[in-house]
Amino acid sequence: MGLITGITGAAADPVITDPQVSPDTELAPTIATPMAAESVPSEPGPGLEERSFSLVGRAMRFVMKTVTPGAWQSVIQELAGQMPKTIELKPVPELRWGKEAKHLQFVEELRDQGFVEAGMYYASNMDTNLHLLVNEAYDIRAVVYEREDSGIVLDLVTLFGDGTGITYVNRDDPGYEQSPLHPNVYRGNVPVFELLDACLRERPQKATLPESPATAARLMELEYEFGAKRLRGEPVNPVEIADAYLEVIERFGVAPSPLKDTVEQIGLALPTVAELPHPSESEFKHAEDKAVAAQTL
Repeated sequence: MGLITGITGAAADPVITDPQVSPDTELAPTIATPMAAESVPSEPGPGLEERSFSLVGRAMRFVMKTVTPGAWQSVIQELAGQMPKTIELKPVPELRWGKEAKHLQFVEELRDQGFVEAGMYYASNMDTNLHLLVNEAYDIRAVVYEREDSGIVLDLVTLFGDGTGITYVNRDDPGYEQSPLHPNVYRGNVPVFELLDACLRERPQKATLPESPATAARLMELEYEFGAKRLRGEPVNPVEIADAYLEVIERFGVAPSPLKDTVEQIGLALPTVAELPHPSESEFKHAEDKAVAAQTL
């Protein structure tokens, strides 16, 4: 089950539980409308998985209009109940990708836009490959990920100091109801520069949390955990979310760059930094113990 709204929002499985729509509801006119023959494009068009995903989105948007909000929420919670409550990103430097050319294209375009390496990971309980990069000037985390059922997708994630966030996704809107705490903005199959431009122009103008190679993976794990709780209908306090993010950031002494404002004004990227390993839980604890010991000296 891949309904991971707010982190890798487009990884939703194209298999949908029947939301018990009335038998009298006619779905055929929306889904099975005859389509005109397509001319042969000069380049390969969207594959079967992309087409299927778009059709699923159309169907789900139609279903959302035919059921009550309460009934739809119960469907979402039932689907969310099949999701893992947490994920653990395991570093895999030599990760194998099913669509390596597409993966490398995304990475190259992201680097051209000032993103730097934050590592490749595998989430076993989601059967998902992930490649994280960050743009420290803009406080954005890029997530290139691949699942067998949804192809390769790109998320551009921004976290805010008030515990909210927003994710821009280069995929068509699947029709899921959005969380006000962390909505997804689906822009379709657009180039990286266009997705980034939309993110910078449209995202809320409020204090952002810094992204760095050292903290990217752990922040994503937390982001998933809180997103899954929201989908299950469990109460989530934005202050709790913000505190959890800040604890990770403060443990590694990450702070906004003093060059950030200048960089944003002139549209340049910060210099590339060396890739840092994803810290384990024991390393987090060790860093915390050292900080406490230093305060007692």
